[in-house]
Amino acid sequence: MVAPPHSRTWRILLTFVFAIGLVVGYIGLRQRVIVAQDQYTFRAGSSELILKSYGRLWDTHFQHPPKTSGNRYRYNGSESPGRRFVHWSRGQLAIGVNQSGIHAFKGFFAVTEPTFPAGSYIETSMQPIRVAPQSGQVAETIVAVQTATTKENGEINYVIASLTQTRAINTLQLGYAHGAIADAKTFILRSYQTPHLLATISNEPVTISTNGLYSLKIWLGNHLLVNKGRLPLKVIPPFQVYLEVQSEGLKYAAQFHSLRIYRSNQVLIKGLPDGAEVKAIGSNGVLLANGVSQQGTYTVDLTPPRLERVATIEITQGGHTTIFHHVSLVGGDIYAYHR
Repeated sequence: MVAPPHSRTWRILLTFVFAIGLVVGYIGLRQRVIVAQDQYTFRAGSSELILKSYGRLWDTHFQHPPKTSGNRYRYNGSESPGRRFVHWSRGQLAIGVNQSGIHAFKGFFAVTEPTFPAGSYIETSMQPIRVAPQSGQVAETIVAVQTATTKENGEINYVIASLTQTRAINTLQLGYAHGAIADAKTFILRSYQTPHLLATISNEPVTISTNGLYSLKIWLGNHLLVNKGRLPLKVIPPFQVYLEVQSEGLKYAAQFHSLRIYRSNQVLIKGLPDGAEVKAIGSNGVLLANGVSQQGTYTVDLTPPRLERVATIEITQGGHTTIFHHVSLVGGDIYAYHR
């Protein structure tokens, strides 16, 4: 799907995404756990917070492979079928290629079958397997968010987080690419090389959010590494997510732990009296939000990683405070307040 980011010129995967029948349709929603009198309502006296729209669009824990991958993931790549593999087990998706002394880039990837809107927040944990590349050998682990319009217009435009292992050093590269199938170009925005990079990547989730046109944010754990608002991305929504490995000259595999996609990083509470004071306090006592409703709406901003919190919501108006306990906040949720 994506070219090695250390190369400015695309290396084309022999079996490309054109071969995949990409169908918009199924989005697997996992049932959330809500501590309340019923599944989607929180009550405090005669007042209610009612969940009107659920923010999590996708949640895969890779415990067991689906009976058919067609409604969740497709698998493809330039490595031949007999020399690539995918395995789901114990919350991990392992993807690998079995190169042995073949000095040519080969890759294999899992791509989401459904598509997701601009502004989505994509979070996954990737665990590159440590290897010892020799001279000329390269191993890469990639998370990419790519336009789903490739089959229609031939454009391969995407944003990317990639961990590259070579004989000399390990490198985390963050950026984007755009171009046609035969000539896409990668632009690196940030590059990191540290002694403990593999351990850091393995222990911290990667979160990506883009509108596809000009803005891009990438987090590693709670560290915002890329925050750009004027980029020529040309990644036309809707998007698909690629979990991928590529290698040159050696056998290589990587593991991915869960993939969660949220509509946004915001929780909206609507139906509030204008000027109502709203406070959200996390289960650990940390203040998540504190402000005043505007035009009947208040927004709680969540920050990566894991755009899910359990909070106490306090709504004060006219000297009276209503308190909702154990409220589940998920990025993209929309709640309605009723008195």
